[in-house]
Amino acid sequence: MHVLLLLLLGLHAPAAPAPLTFSAPVPVAHLDTGKLDGELTQLAWSPDGSQLYLRTTKSDRFGNVQNRHYVIALSDKSPKRVNTAPGWAPSYWRWKSSPSSPGSGAFHIKVESRQKTFQGVATPMGGDLAKGGVDTGATGPSVSDMAAAARTRQSANDVLLTAAGHLIGEWVNEPVQPGLTFGWSPASVGVLTFVDHDHGDRLTVLDAAGHTTVIDGAQGALLPAWSNDGTKLAFLQREGKKKYTLEIMTVNR
Repeated sequence: MHVLLLLLLGLHAPAAPAPLTFSAPVPVAHLDTGKLDGELTQLAWSPDGSQLYLRTTKSDRFGNVQNRHYVIALSDKSPKRVNTAPGWAPSYWRWKSSPSSPGSGAFHIKVESRQKTFQGVATPMGGDLAKGGVDTGATGPSVSDMAAAARTRQSANDVLLTAAGHLIGEWVNEPVQPGLTFGWSPASVGVLTFVDHDHGDRLTVLDAAGHTTVIDGAQGALLPAWSNDGTKLAFLQREGKKKYTLEIMTVNR
């Protein structure tokens, strides 16, 4: 009886999803943030997959923020400046950078904030004598040594984003930028792609169970963005201080 019940349950159990495979990245456009006038902060797909929206952001010394908007048509592969973001870009960005998967609220991002202390130099260990001072008979650092070292300590606000037990983004004394280091796939695919800073900023695919797959050929990555139909994955690959390449991979599932 128990064997029969297990067999019946097995017949109705959902099949494990087939693993995703990715083609080699194909360069689409070469980008210079000096010419684009700002840091790269958003990448979005048009609904028909024929265009990509790119946003750059810069701040002046007074904290004023200015965004610039570009559209890249896959037919000509050159960023064209536009006055405002296309109508489809904000809605795409909302689900791409959402706190939870478009397909399941249970697959979500956790936010943790903590104070982190940095120390610029090590506490002196030899006292004044080690620095050429007079031998007073005391061993170890002096009070003045320790006070000087303490002044070099800085406290920072450290914000961590995690999903299914994996770190997908970290900001220290900076505003969190959702979507910069991760991108949800559409509900039909059901995964999260993130930039793994512990492994050369390589793109990694994460499922709800916590399983990961590293994507070959996607290193020094930024702003992973899935097409609306789940067949393409775009990202920006860092080539130099201000140089990036927009790359696109075909997704097979």
